[in-house]
Amino acid sequence: NVLKQISYLKSANYDLVLDWQSNLKSRWISLLLNVKTLRFNKLNFKKWLAVRFKTLEVLPQQHIVDRYFKSLESLGVTYDGSGLDFFVNENSTVCVETEFKIQKPFVVIGIGASYFTKRISHTKLFELINGIKWPVILIGGPDDINTMNHFKSLFPKQIFFKSDFTLHQSASVIQQAEWIFTSDTGIMHIAAAFKKPVISFWGNTIPEFGMVPFEPNTQNIILQVKSLECRPCSKLGFSACPRKHFNCMNQINLNVLKGLPFTPQ
Repeated sequence: NVLKQISYLKSANYDLVLDWQSNLKSRWISLLLNVKTLRFNKLNFKKWLAVRFKTLEVLPQQHIVDRYFKSLESLGVTYDGSGLDFFVNENSTVCVETEFKIQKPFVVIGIGASYFTKRISHTKLFELINGIKWPVILIGGPDDINTMNHFKSLFPKQIFFKSDFTLHQSASVIQQAEWIFTSDTGIMHIAAAFKKPVISFWGNTIPEFGMVPFEPNTQNIILQVKSLECRPCSKLGFSACPRKHFNCMNQINLNVLKGLPFTPQ
């Protein structure tokens, strides 16, 4: 209830709003609070140009985190150079060896995403898992349970998952993994906070939007199909590929992974 949120915030007597969402709802809340507000430039028009006309050069070569700090300059807040942080609740720590009955090393694959066109396709997931020799823990949300069960049936001795893990429990698993595979999602940023090597799959969105792993591990790999004339097709995503082929995911080349520690020698 937005009115209850506003009432609570007013009672807390905050003297500053950092509106990084900068949408109609957040602007309404900050207006009614009637205190100083700092906003973040979401570059919506430039992103629209990039999507509509594929003019990627209009996008600044700057990470979104750096742009966040830019909005804080008037407060004297500066980046400390230490990357992102994520702190796992003590009661959410997972012992992987006990929970999954596996031995390290293992990899994590984040299979969920807010939009279908940001998820790693089933075709590419099969190819990826088939080329990994270590145990694989899948992380996803309630909408991904069928997918996790499907791949468990295909790779019964290699695939592991818990469908009821909280975000912090999933983060604890990520913290213990050797490598993380994920699309353009929050899992990628949690892995970056733990300084894990991230292999990221980019479908309809593009790294140029400024949301690659921040302060990246030198082993990070970005997988994408640069030559597609229809990409990017959205700054967010769709429930299905608008052109029905989903080539931005299905045509990703995994040969660049050969020779890495998790692949069969």
